Amino acid sequence: MIDSMSQAEGAKSRIRKLNLAPLWLLPLVILSLLPGLPLLRPLPHRDSAVFIYSGQLILDGRTPYIDVWDHKGPLVYLANAFGLALTDKDLWGIWIVQIGVLLAAVFLAYRLLESAFGRPAAIVGTVAFLLSATGLMDGGNYTEVYTLPLQFAALLIFWRSSRENARLSRVLFSGLALGALGMGAFLFRANNAGTVLLVAVALFFALLRARRVQNLFCFVVALLGGAVLVALPVFVFLAGNHALGEWWQQSIVFNVQYSNVPASSRLSSMAGLLLGATPAVFSVLILHTFVLVVTFLGRRSNRRHSYAPVLIAAALDFVLEISLAGSSGRLYKHYFIAVLPPAIVLLAWHVHYLHEKLMARSPGIRPGAYTAGIVALLALAFLHPVMAAVADAQNAGVEAKVLVGIAEQSREIDSLLMWGAATEINLAVGVPAPTRYVYQYPLFFGGGIGETAASELLVDLDRTPSIVVDTSATNPDVPPLDAAAREAWSRRIASETGPIYGQYRIDAVQPVFDYIAANYVVADRFDNGWVLYTPSATLLSKDKTNSKHATAIRELAGEAPPGGQLIEVCERQPQANSPPQWYEFLMP
Repeated sequence: MIDSMSQAEGAKSRIRKLNLAPLWLLPLVILSLLPGLPLLRPLPHRDSAVFIYSGQLILDGRTPYIDVWDHKGPLVYLANAFGLALTDKDLWGIWIVQIGVLLAAVFLAYRLLESAFGRPAAIVGTVAFLLSATGLMDGGNYTEVYTLPLQFAALLIFWRSSRENARLSRVLFSGLALGALGMGAFLFRANNAGTVLLVAVALFFALLRARRVQNLFCFVVALLGGAVLVALPVFVFLAGNHALGEWWQQSIVFNVQYSNVPASSRLSSMAGLLLGATPAVFSVLILHTFVLVVTFLGRRSNRRHSYAPVLIAAALDFVLEISLAGSSGRLYKHYFIAVLPPAIVLLAWHVHYLHEKLMARSPGIRPGAYTAGIVALLALAFLHPVMAAVADAQNAGVEAKVLVGIAEQSREIDSLLMWGAATEINLAVGVPAPTRYVYQYPLFFGGGIGETAASELLVDLDRTPSIVVDTSATNPDVPPLDAAAREAWSRRIASETGPIYGQYRIDAVQPVFDYIAANYVVADRFDNGWVLYTPSATLLSKDKTNSKHATAIRELAGEAPPGGQLIEVCERQPQANSPPQWYEFLMP
């Protein structure tokens, strides 16, 4: 009896230690991802569409970098392949993966904040994290979303390491975990590894300062071992498919050139992210908190607090992540997602700091009432941005009649080049691109990259006549295919400044423009300004490989595809007497 009672008490103790409190935040996690709910948004955003397209390729036995050009890390394509495999290749699997990733981030964030600053600060910080992430994630499936749990895990490791003695087992675990986390973040996107790198360097110098030579050596070995454990299977996969060199060129070499922008552009991007990526109230609060933290840590006595190490790490990481987010000079709000983990740690400390001050002056105030009050204020501050994010998701994409117009043309020609960056249309109508350049931004870069890409695209178009849709009317970063419109576009960008136009070199693309002008004719113009080109009869007469794949589509121009239904974009030959699988969502 005593043994059973002690076992029951032990089980209860283990459950308490596990701390499942963040599970009540699951509804808020779902709310944060509501803009990406397939029922509300049947077409994914631009980046997500490329990742899904690449994930589909992997499931069909193809290889990223070889069969689709993109400059992100390989893990994001593998994550999308996993999500597609969960639900028979539709968007719901991707959305479910996002819930799992964000729930893991919430769990780790709550554990970190509660152990460092107490429950009220943990609740407020976690709620603020989810509310602020809603408008930044645009429904999720960005590389920055996938690395959120990795960042919070690294900060939690640092917090625990600062609280415990540097036992060899703890050192080995920390090194192994940080190596794996860092390589994982790097293989999603190189810039996303900043938090893990900072934590690893901090622990390295802590051991060096303590003169623990054995522990330091073991830490470095474990760090390298953890990195190898993650990198080895990924690189074996790439090498086995002859894609390792392409990964290097696209994910490393291209990104170096992509980030080769003036310092003024980087500073402008950093300022824009700080002041414009999130609601003004949150931006002002975070900046005020950062100043307060620096002032607080400036006093030697305050650095004796148990939470001082993680507070210092978060402050340094905040500066590092802002610098990395602005390194390309582009003002994409999803870059700010990587800034959230250190920002939320600083905010949670601010809540804890104010709570202590308030309790000292008014001991009768209950922590629960204090926490509820701040959460309510945060909810009010983020109410409009959250609703706006959901509304934007519903309005995203293109009208169904545009999709149907493109799909009808694809009855005769089973290849579709979206000129610009609209891979989601390839997914929606179920027709693959004739080239690995499913978006054409690399064509517009100098340094040999654009020349190589343009030459390859020209060969692909000549080999596979395709439907071409010019989306430059809704994408000002893309030169139009029409010569007169392109001339006006060139005059406009010549008068503008910024990292994008400063890097553009479109001379190498002129042969592509000339080829399309000589071999394609305008077949349709849509209300959104897009122009649809079809191959000329002469070009089609030379094509010996193109087959008529589409057998039927719905003639209801006003009806959008069912939410979440995805299609296969890689299979080139349908089975006999059966419609191609990628058109199933348009069938009655």
